[in-house]
Amino acid sequence: MISTPAGCTTADLSASTGLPYGAECQRQGLTYDVIWRSRLGSTVFVDAMRQQINTDTDQDFTLRGDAAVLGSSISGWGTSSTQGPVYDCIWEYRDYPVALMIEGTNGTTTSAACAAATFYDDAQMSAIFR
Repeated sequence: MISTPAGCTTADLSASTGLPYGAECQRQGLTYDVIWRSRLGSTVFVDAMRQQINTDTDQDFTLRGDAAVLGSSISGWGTSSTQGPVYDCIWEYRDYPVALMIEGTNGTTTSAACAAATFYDDAQMSAIFR
């Protein structure tokens, strides 16, 4: 069951992504996706999306002011089958089965949302997945 935050519509993404579970929230022209995967120690979602947004390189996923690498991240322009050109930011934890994506058609707005996104550190994630 997907819980719907106020002002947000949700959708189950498991059929379209082929991954075990995903939830999508659309709000103020942006799409927020949380994707659960079955394999730990990999970045399968970043690897798959790298081709879609036409980038060969990914960056270390770290938190501001912390050098610990949590996984991989990529960002750039791609094409959505329903929206045309879209800007995507994707972060994928290496040691926890979850990836997050923000997508929008306006690069400036989407980049700002990506820059404002906050994430749990390793200790917080570990506490959740105990």
